[in-house]
Amino acid sequence: MAKLSASPAESQAVNRLVDRRLLFECAVTHYAAVNATSEQLDELERLTREMAKSSDWSYYHRMDEQFHQLVGTASSLDTAVEVCHETLAELYDYLIPYPIEKLHTSSRDHIALVAALRAGNVEEAVEFSRKHVDILHRTMFMGLTGGRAKASTSD
Repeated sequence: MAKLSASPAESQAVNRLVDRRLLFECAVTHYAAVNATSEQLDELERLTREMAKSSDWSYYHRMDEQFHQLVGTASSLDTAVEVCHETLAELYDYLIPYPIEKLHTSSRDHIALVAALRAGNVEEAVEFSRKHVDILHRTMFMGLTGGRAKASTSD
Protein backbone atom coordinates (compact mmCIF):
# COMPACT_ATOMS: atom_id res chain seq x y z
CA MET A 1 0.00 0.00 0.00
CA ALA A 2 1.25 3.46 -0.89
CA LYS A 3 0.14 6.51 1.02
CA LEU A 4 -1.24 9.51 -0.83
CA SER A 5 -1.14 12.85 0.85
CA ALA A 6 -2.28 16.30 -0.13
CA SER A 7 -2.38 19.48 1.84
CA PRO A 8 -5.67 21.36 2.10
CA ALA A 9 -4.15 24.06 -0.13
CA GLU A 10 -3.22 21.49 -2.76
CA SER A 11 -6.70 19.95 -2.66
CA GLN A 12 -8.20 23.42 -3.05
CA ALA A 13 -5.92 24.14 -6.02
CA VAL A 14 -6.94 20.90 -7.74
CA ASN A 15 -10.63 21.55 -7.10
CA ARG A 16 -10.19 24.98 -8.70
CA LEU A 17 -8.54 23.36 -11.72
CA VAL A 18 -11.40 20.87 -11.98
CA ASP A 19 -13.91 23.74 -11.85
CA ARG A 20 -11.97 25.68 -14.48
CA ARG A 21 -11.79 22.61 -16.69
CA LEU A 22 -15.51 22.06 -16.18
CA LEU A 23 -16.28 25.53 -17.51
CA PHE A 24 -13.94 25.17 -20.47
CA GLU A 25 -14.99 21.63 -21.31
CA CYS A 26 -18.67 22.56 -21.39
CA ALA A 27 -17.96 25.59 -23.59
CA VAL A 28 -15.77 23.77 -26.09
CA THR A 29 -18.17 20.84 -26.19
CA HIS A 30 -21.03 23.20 -27.01
CA TYR A 31 -19.15 24.66 -29.94
CA ALA A 32 -17.73 21.31 -31.04
CA ALA A 33 -21.31 20.03 -31.37
CA VAL A 34 -21.94 22.93 -33.75
CA ASN A 35 -18.60 23.10 -35.59
CA ALA A 36 -16.93 19.66 -35.63
CA THR A 37 -16.07 18.32 -39.05
CA SER A 38 -16.82 14.74 -40.05
CA GLU A 39 -13.05 14.11 -40.11
CA GLN A 40 -12.72 15.34 -36.52
CA LEU A 41 -15.65 13.20 -35.43
CA ASP A 42 -14.11 10.17 -37.16
CA GLU A 43 -10.82 10.82 -35.32
CA LEU A 44 -12.67 11.17 -31.99
CA GLU A 45 -14.31 7.79 -32.64
CA ARG A 46 -10.92 6.27 -33.46
CA LEU A 47 -9.53 7.60 -30.19
CA THR A 48 -12.45 6.10 -28.24
CA ARG A 49 -11.71 2.71 -29.82
CA GLU A 50 -8.06 3.03 -28.85
CA MET A 51 -8.98 3.88 -25.26
CA ALA A 52 -11.50 1.05 -25.06
CA LYS A 53 -8.97 -1.59 -26.09
CA SER A 54 -6.10 -0.20 -24.04
CA SER A 55 -4.68 -2.31 -21.24
CA ASP A 56 -2.05 0.26 -20.27
CA TRP A 57 -2.77 3.38 -18.17
CA SER A 58 -0.10 5.45 -19.88
CA TYR A 59 -1.37 4.69 -23.38
CA TYR A 60 -4.95 5.31 -22.32
CA HIS A 61 -3.93 8.65 -20.81
CA ARG A 62 -2.24 9.76 -24.06
CA MET A 63 -5.34 8.86 -26.09
CA ASP A 64 -7.57 10.62 -23.53
CA GLU A 65 -5.47 13.78 -23.74
CA GLN A 66 -5.63 13.72 -27.56
CA PHE A 67 -9.38 13.18 -27.35
CA HIS A 68 -10.01 16.19 -25.13
CA GLN A 69 -7.63 18.37 -27.09
CA LEU A 70 -9.43 17.45 -30.31
CA VAL A 71 -12.83 18.31 -28.80
CA GLY A 72 -11.35 21.71 -27.99
CA THR A 73 -9.93 22.12 -31.48
CA ALA A 74 -13.24 21.06 -33.05
CA SER A 75 -14.94 23.92 -31.22
CA SER A 76 -13.09 26.46 -33.40
CA LEU A 77 -12.78 28.76 -30.39
CA ASP A 78 -9.12 29.45 -31.25
CA THR A 79 -7.32 31.27 -28.42
CA ALA A 80 -9.85 30.10 -25.82
CA VAL A 81 -8.87 26.54 -26.72
CA GLU A 82 -5.26 27.32 -25.82
CA VAL A 83 -6.34 28.26 -22.29
CA CYS A 84 -8.50 25.14 -22.13
CA HIS A 85 -5.51 22.99 -23.13
CA GLU A 86 -3.31 24.72 -20.55
CA THR A 87 -5.85 23.97 -17.82
CA LEU A 88 -6.05 20.35 -18.93
CA ALA A 89 -2.24 20.06 -18.81
CA GLU A 90 -2.13 21.63 -15.32
CA LEU A 91 -4.77 19.21 -14.08
CA TYR A 92 -3.00 16.23 -15.63
CA ASP A 93 0.00 17.03 -13.42
CA TYR A 94 -2.14 15.81 -10.50
CA LEU A 95 -3.40 12.60 -12.06
CA ILE A 96 -2.55 9.30 -10.49
CA PRO A 97 -2.75 6.03 -12.42
CA TYR A 98 -6.24 4.61 -12.14
CA PRO A 99 -7.01 0.93 -12.58
CA ILE A 100 -7.66 0.34 -16.29
CA GLU A 101 -11.15 -0.98 -15.46
CA LYS A 102 -12.12 2.45 -14.08
CA LEU A 103 -10.77 4.07 -17.22
CA HIS A 104 -12.78 1.76 -19.42
CA THR A 105 -15.88 2.91 -17.55
CA SER A 106 -14.86 6.47 -18.39
CA SER A 107 -14.58 5.43 -22.05
CA ARG A 108 -18.34 5.04 -22.16
CA ASP A 109 -18.58 8.79 -21.51
CA HIS A 110 -16.31 9.44 -24.47
CA ILE A 111 -18.35 7.19 -26.75
CA ALA A 112 -21.62 8.85 -25.70
CA LEU A 113 -20.08 12.28 -26.16
CA VAL A 114 -18.98 11.49 -29.71
CA ALA A 115 -22.47 10.19 -30.54
CA ALA A 116 -24.03 13.41 -29.23
CA LEU A 117 -21.50 15.52 -31.14
CA ARG A 118 -22.17 13.58 -34.34
CA ALA A 119 -25.91 14.11 -33.85
CA GLY A 120 -25.35 17.82 -33.24
CA ASN A 121 -27.14 17.46 -29.92
CA VAL A 122 -25.58 20.38 -28.05
CA GLU A 123 -27.44 19.93 -24.77
CA GLU A 124 -26.74 16.21 -24.50
CA ALA A 125 -23.07 16.65 -25.46
CA VAL A 126 -22.55 19.38 -22.87
CA GLU A 127 -24.24 17.29 -20.18
CA PHE A 128 -21.96 14.32 -20.95
CA SER A 129 -18.93 16.61 -20.67
CA ARG A 130 -20.19 18.19 -17.46
CA LYS A 131 -20.66 14.84 -15.75
CA HIS A 132 -17.39 13.49 -17.14
CA VAL A 133 -15.36 16.34 -15.64
CA ASP A 134 -17.40 16.96 -12.48
CA ILE A 135 -16.72 13.43 -11.25
CA LEU A 136 -13.05 14.41 -10.89
CA HIS A 137 -14.05 16.21 -7.68
CA ARG A 138 -14.78 12.78 -6.23
CA THR A 139 -12.23 10.58 -7.98
CA MET A 140 -8.95 12.48 -8.01
CA PHE A 141 -6.74 12.33 -4.92
CA MET A 142 -8.94 14.75 -2.97
CA GLY A 143 -11.87 12.42 -3.62
CA LEU A 144 -9.81 9.44 -2.55
CA THR A 145 -9.00 11.17 0.71
CA GLY A 146 -12.61 11.99 1.51
CA GLY A 147 -11.51 15.56 2.14
CA ARG A 148 -8.73 14.53 4.52
CA ALA A 149 -5.01 14.89 3.88
CA LYS A 150 -4.13 11.18 3.61
CA ALA A 151 -5.55 8.06 2.05
CA SER A 152 -4.34 4.61 1.12
CA THR A 153 -4.31 3.24 -2.37
CA SER A 154 -2.67 0.24 -3.95
CA ASP A 155 -0.02 0.58 -6.64
